[in-house]
Amino acid sequence: MVLANYQAQEKFSLLLGGSLGLIFFLSIFGTCILHPQYVAWLLENTNQDSIQHFVGWEFFRNETWHFPLGAMQSYGYPIPTSIVYTDSIPILALIFKCFSQWLPENFQYFGFWYAFCFFMQGTFAWALSCYITKNNFIKCCITLFFLMSPIMLNRVMEDQSLVAQWLILAGFWLYIRPYRFNLNWFWLILITFAVLTHAYLAFMVFALWLAFLLRHILIDKDLSIKQSTVFFILTIFTAFLAAWTVGYFVIPFSGIIDAGGYGLNSMNLLAPFMPTTGSVLEPSKWSFFIQPILPLFSEQGVEGFNYFGMGILTLLVFSLACLIQKRPGKKTLVLWLPMIVVCTLLTLYAISNVIYIGHSLLFSYSLPQYSFVLTNMFRASGRFFWPAYYFLMLMTFIILNSRLKTQWLIFLLSASLVLQLVDLSIKIKGLHQYFATYRQVRNPQNASREVSYSRMVFLPPISMPNIKIKNFGDYIHYAATHHMTVNLGYFARQDNSQYMSVGKQLLIQASQGQFSKDTLYIIIDPHLARMLKMHLHEGDMVATLNSYTVILPALRQ
Repeated sequence: MVLANYQAQEKFSLLLGGSLGLIFFLSIFGTCILHPQYVAWLLENTNQDSIQHFVGWEFFRNETWHFPLGAMQSYGYPIPTSIVYTDSIPILALIFKCFSQWLPENFQYFGFWYAFCFFMQGTFAWALSCYITKNNFIKCCITLFFLMSPIMLNRVMEDQSLVAQWLILAGFWLYIRPYRFNLNWFWLILITFAVLTHAYLAFMVFALWLAFLLRHILIDKDLSIKQSTVFFILTIFTAFLAAWTVGYFVIPFSGIIDAGGYGLNSMNLLAPFMPTTGSVLEPSKWSFFIQPILPLFSEQGVEGFNYFGMGILTLLVFSLACLIQKRPGKKTLVLWLPMIVVCTLLTLYAISNVIYIGHSLLFSYSLPQYSFVLTNMFRASGRFFWPAYYFLMLMTFIILNSRLKTQWLIFLLSASLVLQLVDLSIKIKGLHQYFATYRQVRNPQNASREVSYSRMVFLPPISMPNIKIKNFGDYIHYAATHHMTVNLGYFARQDNSQYMSVGKQLLIQASQGQFSKDTLYIIIDPHLARMLKMHLHEGDMVATLNSYTVILPALRQ
């Protein structure tokens, strides 16, 4: 497997890859979501994650600046949190908050983020293809396969920040390049950008960087221990500084590692070959040819979704046949050994210690106590197959290009690309219908009546309010746009003990008739509502909203 020489003029042709990415984006998503004031596609999403990300940005932009810069207090009040834990793409949230006073009341940057991610996915896919071949048609096919990646398309409905899978391709691009001193600075920028985007992507890019260091220290020996140590310390320091700035450490460490779920959010062994449930949009329609498997845990279907698609699976079979016919040379294996080791370790972590194949438990094993710090912190382990996923795709293209004649390779790639498109056609059509159709934000019941309160309190305090409270997104969107604080929220991580403690204090005060005049109370439990009604004061009003009792203290006054 000999890589083609990377010509200097190819650097300018990278715009072709980015252009392909934008064309692919526009063909599926249309232009509606690019309008900064079009927010209905976020608020009307059937997945609560999308609402969480947008509302997190709304609360963040309406607050004064804090230190660290990503911290906020009005969402989940009075317990501080940060823009990191609403998954609102911290790097963009910080940038646009600087201009918040000049932005319209309804403003979203998530559509722009999608366009940017597809542009970058196309750019780095093309950059990688330039190391494989000089044939522009083959480069186009390779780029389209990376753009049509099911694991990337699966994230557009629920995890906007995780669409930035171009960060993984960028890591491969830096690994594959001949060593230059400035590559160390590129890695520093890439890791910092990943930290400012999403912790999971940062972990993956960091792992790819370790493979890069191992290659150039132990194999190529063109990077000294002294140089690597200096840049390692500098990169780690910069990454931690970026993490502190956006608010990774706002909540206690116990709240970060107290999530649990490792093993439930893992990858099923059949995930690369059989479509699982996938995202919430038509979850059973990921393949035109293959019926989906339903894993034992629904979380495995979402976080462990790693289906290749029939086109890529076909190419994998052909590349495997080529390898059986002629094994790669020792020099080639040694070149890729660090990346193979890193991707293998990440795959083992993705599968977790509870190994399932379809509905069946293959086997399980216990983990040492000290490993819980890592496994609880990164519980959605199925995502960590992504580097291996893209690495297998890259190796497939390299093997086929080195073993097949150009005309046969063009035919095989073209046929497989059509097969991939047909296989994913139902899902792509569903995505197009959702995103390219203009929607109106529905008005919540009784939303036309404005009330002057600065706080919104839900009683009793509960965890996972996005699931347990009907139309929770409507409430928190109303609170954010009316500059109200709210005591509950939907966060990637939070200190549950603090939230429960504050909630109990509010519950005790309300049960004693101590209703704050600046607070709107939404009572979820009907039994609690009947009890609290007995403690109302003159001037207090009671209303019903979405079957919940709403107490409006001193409204008549």
